[in-house]
Amino acid sequence: MSRSKRRIRHRDTSILSPSVIVVSAMAIVTIIMSFLLARSVMILSSNSSSSSTGSSSNTDKEALLLRRRTIVKEESRQPNYYLPSPTNNGHGGGGDDYKYSASALLIHTQLGDITIHFTPEYSGMSSIQYIIDVFHAASVAKTTDASVGAVECEQCQFYRAETSLLLQGIIAHHHHHPFKTVNLGPCPLAANIPNTKGCPPHDPNCGCHGPIMTRGMAGWAGGKSGPDFFIVTHATPVEWWEYQHTVWGIIRDEVSLTVVESVYDLPAQSSNGMRILDEEIHFTFELVD
Repeated sequence: MSRSKRRIRHRDTSILSPSVIVVSAMAIVTIIMSFLLARSVMILSSNSSSSSTGSSSNTDKEALLLRRRTIVKEESRQPNYYLPSPTNNGHGGGGDDYKYSASALLIHTQLGDITIHFTPEYSGMSSIQYIIDVFHAASVAKTTDASVGAVECEQCQFYRAETSLLLQGIIAHHHHHPFKTVNLGPCPLAANIPNTKGCPPHDPNCGCHGPIMTRGMAGWAGGKSGPDFFIVTHATPVEWWEYQHTVWGIIRDEVSLTVVESVYDLPAQSSNGMRILDEEIHFTFELVD
């Protein structure tokens, strides 16, 4: 009897109760659900990350494309100044209704090339338009140089060279003489001219038509509006000229200035207080966009 009881007792300890089974099943279900939930979260996180990466990638591509377009636009944009038609706006003389744009004048001489960048902020547009008009007139006359794009005008030459101060010349063509209608440059604010009421009608600013000239600047000679011009090579600002000259261009490279200064070595004679070259230096020129 006691042995039978011991066996029954042993069997009782080896069999799980229903409550234990239920608890165990719930635990297993909980583990499975936790695993599935964690996996779902990982998938959602991965999709979100992928979507975010894709969106970021698309944004980066759009930004890169926009930057490329901007760069191309900037590279294709020429630093030109709009030069209006003389027949529509009165800049220059008569002729056909045409338009040009340019940022610089490239002069070809036997000594080398000289590049003068236009400065409409100093001269206004009519001075630059005059040079464009001369180029157009010379092109129509077919007096072209062998240099590509260059034209030869009959009165384009350097004739005066004041050592360490200036080189003077003329830009003109017999088919086009609009310099009588070229406006003088505006008086700069730095001039601080107190009163201009007493100025003559032909010069309402009393000789104030541009900045103090410095090395490399090009302007119309004699305080007039062309066609004679000069290039300054003085090492310091030419303050004694004050503001009387219309400055329509400037040389920005030393190579061009070296060419200008090399003219001082050529033979010249003094005449009426000016140093005149024994032989004029004829030049051709072209416009640079």
